[in-house]
Amino acid sequence: MNMVLLFSQCNMNAAAAAREYAFQFGRPGIRLPSRNVILAAVNQGFEDGNLIPVLHRGHGQGVAGRPENDQLGQNEERVLNAVEVDPRTSIRIISREENLSYSFVQKVLKRNHLHAIHYRKVQALRPEDYPLRMRFCEIMLNRITEDDTFLDRVLFTDESSFGRDGTFNVHNHHQYALENPHLIVENKHQTRFTTNKWAGIIGDTIIGPIDFPERLTGGFYRDFLENGLGELLQRNRIENDEVIFQHDGAPAHTANATVRALDQLYP
Repeated sequence: MNMVLLFSQCNMNAAAAAREYAFQFGRPGIRLPSRNVILAAVNQGFEDGNLIPVLHRGHGQGVAGRPENDQLGQNEERVLNAVEVDPRTSIRIISREENLSYSFVQKVLKRNHLHAIHYRKVQALRPEDYPLRMRFCEIMLNRITEDDTFLDRVLFTDESSFGRDGTFNVHNHHQYALENPHLIVENKHQTRFTTNKWAGIIGDTIIGPIDFPERLTGGFYRDFLENGLGELLQRNRIENDEVIFQHDGAPAHTANATVRALDQLYP
């Protein structure tokens, strides 16, 4: 009880409570509680109203004020109800609103096989996109049924810009150390540059990548189709007349002169 009182008097600071406990109650031969022991006692009190650890309780020393299983069952039901009402809630929110310890809420969720399922980013589609995609899938399946080498002959292509900042996921990078080395990674550079690359893939062969201008024009793209692409395919021993060319609807890809060139090269 003294540990919990001191914890409250020290503004919920377990380390300060441990020092104050040693100052007030320290005697030769007396074992003093550490900050972790004080935190464990506080959490135990929040969980079931009894400061005595479960393993050290005698007969009848269950949850304060009511049978132990009854109290724990009601607390668990409160946690599960909170998740059912708002599946997007968090352990911290439940702990705060239901006045339960973080560890207790975490154990209840784990015991009931409730996992934090993360959102997955997908492309936003308009209502008219769905029938078009369905039609595309039907066409592709029919082509594959008619010719099992169809997909091996499709040259999938695209271009993309890459900047100086790159991509850095802090969750995937760390360093073990005895002390905080204050690791940093530089980004958001004041001087920036980008590079535009084109690449394709046909079967299991990657074509390119090659440099494209940062602002792609129909003239450059048409010249690439008529002169540069054929050389790249020959370099990889791919016959131009066997290729089924694929690209998206970017303005440079759908210019009238580009379409005429494609009709001649890949009819």
